[in-house]
Amino acid sequence: MRAAIGETFSVPEVAKCLGIGLTNTRFLITKGIIQIRRQAVKGHYDLRISKSAVDSFNSTYILPAKLAQQFNTTSARLTNLLITHGISPLCGPKVDGGKQYVFRRIDVERIDLEAIWRDSESGHISRLNERKLIDARHAAQILDVDQSSVLDLAERGILMRHRQVPTSRHKADGPFFSMFTLEKYKERKIDYSGLVSSTVAAEMLGVSVAILYRYIPKKLLQLALDRGKGWRYFRLDDVKRLIEDRNNLKQQYVTTTEVASLCKVKEGSIHEWIDAGLLQPISGPRADGLAHNLYLRRDVEKLYAEREAYKAKCVSEGRSSRFGRPPGPNWQPVRSRVGPRIEQLVKKWSNKPNGQPVSGQRLRRQLVKEGYRVGINTIYVCLRELRQQTGTH
Repeated sequence: MRAAIGETFSVPEVAKCLGIGLTNTRFLITKGIIQIRRQAVKGHYDLRISKSAVDSFNSTYILPAKLAQQFNTTSARLTNLLITHGISPLCGPKVDGGKQYVFRRIDVERIDLEAIWRDSESGHISRLNERKLIDARHAAQILDVDQSSVLDLAERGILMRHRQVPTSRHKADGPFFSMFTLEKYKERKIDYSGLVSSTVAAEMLGVSVAILYRYIPKKLLQLALDRGKGWRYFRLDDVKRLIEDRNNLKQQYVTTTEVASLCKVKEGSIHEWIDAGLLQPISGPRADGLAHNLYLRRDVEKLYAEREAYKAKCVSEGRSSRFGRPPGPNWQPVRSRVGPRIEQLVKKWSNKPNGQPVSGQRLRRQLVKEGYRVGINTIYVCLRELRQQTGTH
């Protein structure tokens, strides 16, 4: 820590020394817990705290965060332990609105904290809001339903589990809920029967929530309820039906990785086949907007058989079997695909009065937006051929 103007320090330097934030440090200064030496005209950043004031704070007060390091626990759990044994904090969130609890050192030193900590280990004392946790049995009593109904609501994502409880504990001893969640459910005016949340639906389908939402415009799933702010629900039967349909289709379609494995090529070759028109995905970014390409297994097997037949023919004729297709006189799959579209765009943009010039970069941006995989050099070649045909420069 750097000293400035003799034995005084700035607020950021004191915050770093104490291991707390600037806001907490300024709050302690405002409360008078940290004494300041003088105040400059420009504001808080020119406050100076003497070294003796810092030493006085460390000798008089103690922060749970520093104690927690000694016991390898969290400051929240240690704070709870101190409060339950009659040690009242001087300031903190539930005392005066401070960001961090502060205790008097003399109060902490008068108890055997190590012994108390050893005893608490067996009891698993948790945070201050532990008493607010409500298990499934008590939740059933509050909602006036049976316990199995509460568990069903939790599994379908209708009753949100308590966020401050680890997932492992929810699975082992829970689920647990907050009173706020249960009261909101009691005040509901919506029938959630047969519905599941978007998070649960995504987990059932094995996709992310963002991918799940793409199913809606593709009419793979229909949104049953939209409460706004991300609270979306689907019908459980629709999700199960989609899962069944996908399982039935698994024997009919394959992914890009599986295609590469079946055809014994790299995945980059599959993308080249798509550009050349040799293989077309039935689902994917260009087909239906979904994230990953899917191909019909029969199309892949047919293409693989054609490639192997051509290779066998080349071997029988004493030629190289490196390529799985006849090269042809001038095989240019990308240019043959994008050429007509470039010609359409050039004619369309050229007819507009006061339009932007038809440049290669502008064409490439438009083609990429439409889903074409094309480089700028290919576009320049197509433009040059088009100008030669029309006689323009």
